[in-house]
Amino acid sequence: MIEISKPETFIGVDPGLTGAIVALNREGQLLWWERMPIHHSKRVDARALFKLFLGGSVRVGVEKVAAIGRGSRASMFTFGGVYYAVLAAIEIAEAPLLLVPPKTWQAVHLKGHRTTDPKNTKDASRSVASDRWPGLREVLAVKSNHDVADAALIAEFTRRSWLMDPTTEVPSS
Repeated sequence: MIEISKPETFIGVDPGLTGAIVALNREGQLLWWERMPIHHSKRVDARALFKLFLGGSVRVGVEKVAAIGRGSRASMFTFGGVYYAVLAAIEIAEAPLLLVPPKTWQAVHLKGHRTTDPKNTKDASRSVASDRWPGLREVLAVKSNHDVADAALIAEFTRRSWLMDPTTEVPSS
């Protein structure tokens, strides 16, 4: 019989140069959060990412993104570079990965949450995350910190997914 190790840290990543990373413990309590580590040259610090994902008891969830028609080619290229640097750091750290489409984690966490604009999930995610993790309230009071809320909710989605069935590896593509 194979013994399944019990992960102790669940990390959620909202990718992008202004993205965020949030870690929760097995019980869903906030351990830490930080901004995407970026060099002064506006490149992601892959070494710092690698260190965050290193450890046998880490499970990582990353928002699965796709190209959309908004933004310049340069900004899409930059975003893609950050996204794949995150995925590479996770792979090199040998941390299990769950890619979560935005609509999937939003359906779980934002279900029934009213906003003035149903297409604006940013305010809703800030509100839900503030209620769930009081330690983030001050940070999430600032509208531009919606990425921290998204990363926290992705971490929670990841935590719940692995705790429901730790033997199931979710496809990463």
